[in-house]
Amino acid sequence: RQRQMCIRDRLYYPQELIQAYQNGKLKGNTIVWTEGEFKALTAQKHGINCLSFAGISMYKDLDFFPYIKELAQLIDSMPTKAVNIVILYDTDAIELKNLNNDRQQQFNRSAKEFFKVGFQVKSKKKINFFVGHITGENKGLDDVLNVASNPKAIAKAINNPSQPSEFFNLTQVHKTNYNKKIDSLFVCNNLEDFVNRYKSQLLGQIFDFKYKSSISTYQLSDNGKLTAINDFY
Repeated sequence: RQRQMCIRDRLYYPQELIQAYQNGKLKGNTIVWTEGEFKALTAQKHGINCLSFAGISMYKDLDFFPYIKELAQLIDSMPTKAVNIVILYDTDAIELKNLNNDRQQQFNRSAKEFFKVGFQVKSKKKINFFVGHITGENKGLDDVLNVASNPKAIAKAINNPSQPSEFFNLTQVHKTNYNKKIDSLFVCNNLEDFVNRYKSQLLGQIFDFKYKSSISTYQLSDNGKLTAINDFY
């Protein structure tokens, strides 16, 4: 008899993943969460257990209890004693697209909120949590797999998230350190770290830096001198 899993409209499971779950034929030890249905579909076709969320801010408007129950069912059906959960963002998650830290804050918050969901999953398995982003010129997981000369190497890399990889920048997180780890990945809450990370793009520019409820404006001179221009509260 096939097992049933209620599929919600904001958390997308590829049909191949659903069928493998229902037939008790899930393989591997890793489940990837990423943004976008096509990425999840492509990943699944290349041997990566993958589901997708509707957007990086999906956590804002959802009651996650039903999702937590479904995720526990999926994890419990994996054939290994330990299961890796990888929250994977696109390459541009760490890009500085505007002269402020808004984008970095959005991804920082997204990762932390999704881990709060993940940490609530009650499973018979040991769960190892990882977070990171794709590296290189290709934006999403589907792009990386579609242009790769050896997609099996990419699948192997994401299915072994604790190992260094040229395709992904991943870090393992725990309940006790996830805030610090995510702050190191998506730098947005420390001005000095933010400037050091994006110095080449900020040199000679005026930029805004938001921290909690305040926004401050700074200028980084061509020789690297940082000057506060004004503060808005």
